[in-house]
Amino acid sequence: MADHIIPLPSHFRYLNQFLSSKWAPDPSKYRCVSASAAMLAEIAAPGRWIPEELEHDLYVQFTGGLDNPANTQGIDKAPLLSWWSRVGIAFVDLAHLLSDMTTLKHIIQKMNNAGMPQLITVADESQLYKAVLGPDGQEERGAKLHNWADSGMGHVFVRVGYSDSNSYGLYFEPAAPGFTQPVPILWSDIERGGLVTVVAVYPHGMAAAPENFDWVNGIWPEPAKPAVNIETITQIISQVQSADAEMLARLEDEQSLLKAKNALFMSIMAELGAKV
Repeated sequence: MADHIIPLPSHFRYLNQFLSSKWAPDPSKYRCVSASAAMLAEIAAPGRWIPEELEHDLYVQFTGGLDNPANTQGIDKAPLLSWWSRVGIAFVDLAHLLSDMTTLKHIIQKMNNAGMPQLITVADESQLYKAVLGPDGQEERGAKLHNWADSGMGHVFVRVGYSDSNSYGLYFEPAAPGFTQPVPILWSDIERGGLVTVVAVYPHGMAAAPENFDWVNGIWPEPAKPAVNIETITQIISQVQSADAEMLARLEDEQSLLKAKNALFMSIMAELGAKV
């Protein structure tokens, strides 16, 4: 029984959407999408951006830097996915599974096992609580994550894992900096909040699954054989081909030549054995 958290880059930083920076001295209160997108970018492309700078740049790029009280998420889904496509961040939109919560939960757990985080949107942030174990050992709601919200405000955050023994997921929650991150949240609270968006992002170094991949029954990533180092093999063969005259000149007899060539052959086999 354990929590499963995806591998994170060594310099990963959690982003507090309310925290000011040199790029945003007076930050918007609706930066949950840009903060979440910047954290996902850290996982997809470590070191490519300064997370705090990217958080601000995305907010300005998609909103003009002006808060819109009618849009408490700040950035809509379509522009974000379009930006991911432009900068080469591969993703899987699971919108078609929002009507099947059981299958959706199963798939996002499998994705977490493979190292993939997800962007999560709920319609009502007031339903989000820290999951705790009660006196009887049963899971229950603990502290409310957003004590200012009573109903109706949407919110975006990042899922990075889950418990295999309890019914909570693990989330980097940009609007809950007072809690230890990632925060455990019950799946039932995610459902109560009205799940609107689930988009998985491929971490750095993971190839995208084939189109129409069966995430229910398939396993991704598939075990990949390391590529054969053709350049190294070619160099060894070239050494064998060019060495005959030189070896004959300095080796005492043909038997010694055969031994030397056999040693080179064994190095070829060792190289192939390590790569296939």
